[in-house]
Amino acid sequence: MKMTKRVLLTAAVMAAASFGFMGCAADDDDDDPNNMFSSGVNNFDIEYNNTESSVSRGVNVTAQNHKGAFIKATMDKQDGNGGVLGFMWDITVDGTTEVVDAGNTKPWSFWLIGLNYGTASNTTTTELKYYVSKYKNVTDKQAQNFGATRAADLAAFNSATGVSEYEKVKAFTSFSPNGGVNGAATITNTTDKAWTVYIDIAQSLGSDNKADGGFTVRLYSPQTVGSASKVEDSWADNYLAKIDITPTETGYTSSTIKQKQLGVYANVYGNSYVKGSFSYADTYAQAELAEADAE
Repeated sequence: MKMTKRVLLTAAVMAAASFGFMGCAADDDDDDPNNMFSSGVNNFDIEYNNTESSVSRGVNVTAQNHKGAFIKATMDKQDGNGGVLGFMWDITVDGTTEVVDAGNTKPWSFWLIGLNYGTASNTTTTELKYYVSKYKNVTDKQAQNFGATRAADLAAFNSATGVSEYEKVKAFTSFSPNGGVNGAATITNTTDKAWTVYIDIAQSLGSDNKADGGFTVRLYSPQTVGSASKVEDSWADNYLAKIDITPTETGYTSSTIKQKQLGVYANVYGNSYVKGSFSYADTYAQAELAEADAE
């Protein structure tokens, strides 16, 4: 069984990380031209009423680098067709670990998990669905699907020279029932189309119990998490969904995977309203993760 390792930040590092999340418009304002996101200590909030017929998109990133995180994603209310909330990780700029700062227009690469609940054009039922994709060479965060061409497979993605998408989990995929828990457990108010999902992104471990360069992503319901602020061993495999991203898919080995920026993404469909938030319960220190063995 593939394992994951999470090492919590020390108090001093966590304090620095908190300031890293505050005022997180570290990227160009053009990435969130309608100022949909606001940020505070360890959280991003969105409340936006899109009165236009076109989709409004926004991206914000952390000012600090992190290897992984445990995030609470909440949709408080949607009107109209609502929208998509997404979380980004392993953000690189022009193939480096360069920090995304104001005016930086170099190509981005990143992984993204998106969550949608509603009956918009890309869904057929009022149920929460998700997708996971890897993007590269992205320069226009306002373009539909970041302007990317969806590659047929990983080999085609790796060989592509333009803006490309590798679809790990197809948009939009229903949560598979697991241990009696399914996507319905995330819905907190059907009238408001409100939902809550916890996202755990951690470095995966190989058969030698050492970091192998991949990621393991698990999605949990609020019923499973309760009041916890970190992933608990007692949860076992009581997840909504689990996505194993292999070193072949990341292109990393244990020695090459680096600490990167994290980010949030939203699109609000035309003539729709969205209110939601992302809260960081924990961030993981890559420097510790890279050397960690399974306990």
